[in-house]
Amino acid sequence: RAYEELARREPRNVAVLEALARIHTRSGDARELASVMKRMVMAEPSPPKQIDLLFRLGTLAEETLADKQLAAQCYGEVLARKPDGLTRAGWAGR
Repeated sequence: RAYEELARREPRNVAVLEALARIHTRSGDARELASVMKRMVMAEPSPPKQIDLLFRLGTLAEETLADKQLAAQCYGEVLARKPDGLTRAGWAGR
């Protein structure tokens, strides 16, 4: 709860969001993890890290949450940020 409060007060604090993501990963709370990952994308200043987060969030949405709409949104944002640098292996079956 302390990390959630910190994240509310400092929504762009990447370190706090990363700590929350670890907590939700360990607890197996995929919905909360997805929520935190969305906030991490917005807080992350590095475009390559944003792309990585979006791809991981898309995978979580597709494979764990069965949320095809969120997965498609994330993958679309990945393509919008870096349409030419994606490998076939990264998109196999997507």
